[in-house]
Amino acid sequence: MGTTEADTCSARWLRLFLLLALAWAAIRSHEANSALPSATRQVGQPTIAAAESPREPTVPWTFQVLDAETNELMPARVSIRSLRADGPAEFVLVPIRRPTYYTPEGAEVLTPSIDYRFLGGTVDFFYTPGQSKLDVPKAGFEIWIQKGFEYEAVRSRVIPEPGKVAQFPLKRWINMPQEGWYSGDTHIHMLEGKRLALHLQAEDLHVGNLLLWRLSYGTPVLGPDVPPGQYAAASAAGNLAWVGEEFRNDTFGHLSILDLKKFYEPMTTHGPDRVDFPPMYEGLREFRQQGAMILFSHLGAQPGVESEYPVDVALGMVDGVETFLGWGTRQGLEWWYKLLNCGFRLPAAAGTDRMGPTRIVGAQRVYVKLDSPFSYRAWIENLKQSHSFVTNGPLLFLKVNKKPVGETVELADGTPKKVRVEARAVSRIPFEWLEIIANGQVIYSLPSAPPHHLRAEVQLDVPITRSGWIAARCIGRGEVLFPDIQPRPTLDGFAHTSPVYISMNKKPIAFRESAEFFRAHIRWLQEWVEANYASPSQAEAFLDLFKKADQVYAGIAKKDRHPSAVVPATP
Repeated sequence: MGTTEADTCSARWLRLFLLLALAWAAIRSHEANSALPSATRQVGQPTIAAAESPREPTVPWTFQVLDAETNELMPARVSIRSLRADGPAEFVLVPIRRPTYYTPEGAEVLTPSIDYRFLGGTVDFFYTPGQSKLDVPKAGFEIWIQKGFEYEAVRSRVIPEPGKVAQFPLKRWINMPQEGWYSGDTHIHMLEGKRLALHLQAEDLHVGNLLLWRLSYGTPVLGPDVPPGQYAAASAAGNLAWVGEEFRNDTFGHLSILDLKKFYEPMTTHGPDRVDFPPMYEGLREFRQQGAMILFSHLGAQPGVESEYPVDVALGMVDGVETFLGWGTRQGLEWWYKLLNCGFRLPAAAGTDRMGPTRIVGAQRVYVKLDSPFSYRAWIENLKQSHSFVTNGPLLFLKVNKKPVGETVELADGTPKKVRVEARAVSRIPFEWLEIIANGQVIYSLPSAPPHHLRAEVQLDVPITRSGWIAARCIGRGEVLFPDIQPRPTLDGFAHTSPVYISMNKKPIAFRESAEFFRAHIRWLQEWVEANYASPSQAEAFLDLFKKADQVYAGIAKKDRHPSAVVPATP
């Protein structure tokens, strides 16, 4: 029987697959013996049963992390790894070994698979309070020390000297508090007391919002047994821990409730044997009466989790959006833009949704600009006023006609119909583009400065034809708007400011297309409730809210008398 064209094609594909497999194995083998962290076991791939390689001899070693300016001990995040591949064997096409990571006895080991991924693997970290003692390889090792976004990292090979305390000074490359900017994580879980305090201090976070929550209706509260408000056991003078709540329903949405005075029970209205009732609006109304800050979480990140958000926003129950929360999507960002296009002043907030050691507190954070001495109350109030930007590394600053984020530029008949935009980004990790966004559209893009791609700055004039908003963002690779924090050959930095608002003749911000988008969403909600609620009274409770929200968006649509157009900007 002769060889067919299909057989030849199959053979070519088989040879190509084998070549790729060999190349991948070579890369993994090289990694295991190089100074770069090696890949760990892929999800779903078992660790192979193989004889362990002999562990190299170790010696006791003490080190200190110091503030380069004050010479004082300073908490930080540390990774110490062997220089040879002597860890557990793994299977990735061929058997390989990863390096061994060394930690002090009793230290919490962090394995941030989301934030520090190397070809599918992870790096192990631990926190030092400033001085730590542990056994390390006698022949030498690599140490990697980091602290937040404002300190230069230290990464070097070390040969331990017996009896000598090694010192590693960390130097600030920028001091954001001196400029009035204070960082925070709006969404932390499953930490308590001194552990939380060490996380905040080591990551240089000024505010940490610890959210208690229930997995489903009737299950135990997850988190320490503490009341809402300041968490004194986890706070220090410059690192404040505050206890709030994540109010949840897996159909209608998750919300971060900050600065509340009393927990709302049952915390979650969702359960396997329970109808999703009452509407989230009922709980939010109680939080609103307390004066709490209400942030919508996971916008666009999980199917079914964002369902009620346009209703609650329209009815005045939401103060902001966690636009950057552990992960995210372009869809969630676009939905936030549409809400802004409807005239809702919703600041950008950010957190990590930290549940365990696979996420680093503050890996995504929000910086808030204060015009008064630092306090939790000042931080919350300025976040509500949109004086913020979110980031995984790049520090992003924006002014429009000298007005900072959260402020309003007033334009009227007889005034120039253009505004001056000034945006600047500086970073310790690479990013690819600095972009200017107007009313949800990219109107200007500037590549970051080579060769290191850590800086970009632009000044340009933007024509204005209607009331709207302007923001700036830094992005990395194409579609990946929320990438890893760890610098790699690809450019991964992401940041986004809250808007500067533009008022033309005191007209409201109103875009018909955006309002109609949410009206369609509400119609879908109505159909879903009518199909899934057997109780007429329960269905009516939802439908009444949906009707009121739809009327809000219908009113916004009627106010739009402008054609949709993107106006080009000129530098």
